[in-house]
Amino acid sequence: MLRDQIDAKGLDTSDPEALPFTSPAGGFLRYSNWVRRSWYPAAVAAGVGRMVKDVIDGRERYEGLGL
Repeated sequence: MLRDQIDAKGLDTSDPEALPFTSPAGGFLRYSNWVRRSWYPAAVAAGVGRMVKDVIDGRERYEGLGL
C-alpha cells in the first residue's frame, strides 16, 4: 500500500525530502492536527473512543484508544 501511495504521488524514493503523506496544503503532517482532525473522529466512528466533557474546564477531550 505504501508503494502505491509513493507511485501515485510520483515520488522518487531516493529523495529524502519526499513526503508520501502530507497535509492538505502539501506540507508536513503535524501530529496534533492529524490526531484531532483524523484520529479522534475515526476512533469515535469505530467505537473505540469517545469525546467527553472535561469536568474541570468544560472543554471536550478524547478518551479511548490511542497510538
